[in-house]
Amino acid sequence: MYLVGIIEKTCNTIDTSRILEEKDIYKKCTITKMNQDNLSNFKNVKFDVLIINYKIDNEKCFKYLNILLNSAKIIILNIDYKENIKIVENVKAQVITYGFNKKSTVTITSCEENNIILELQREIISLNNFKLKTMEIKKSYETGRNGVHFYTSICILEIII
Repeated sequence: MYLVGIIEKTCNTIDTSRILEEKDIYKKCTITKMNQDNLSNFKNVKFDVLIINYKIDNEKCFKYLNILLNSAKIIILNIDYKENIKIVENVKAQVITYGFNKKSTVTITSCEENNIILELQREIISLNNFKLKTMEIKKSYETGRNGVHFYTSICILEIII
């Protein structure tokens, strides 16, 4: 079972739990939800996957965030916040970026009503060391308050576990 950390600005626990249960992700991994104010509580935890779904702007949390980033195997990062790219510049983990940005590893190419189309732009390696080649991913979704970025990060998590 994999350990996944989700760093969000706010914890929409009900919507987050509903989305994860619909995708059966809880059967494959343990999810820990964090925010930049409580990262110090997790400094000794080694995550298999770390998801960062918003702009990191708290200077105090960088010390603990760096510890988490350097111990994770895979980092899933919302790149629509350009500032986020600098926090992963020197990490050894595989970084999978996502967003509307065309340079993302996974680009959101279409998002209408309850359908989303994601484009895997380059090869990534799953947690089982399986190579995932470029592909298009079509999903129906209902995000609730979490938004399309959160849903995209969960779709990426789903394909790498």
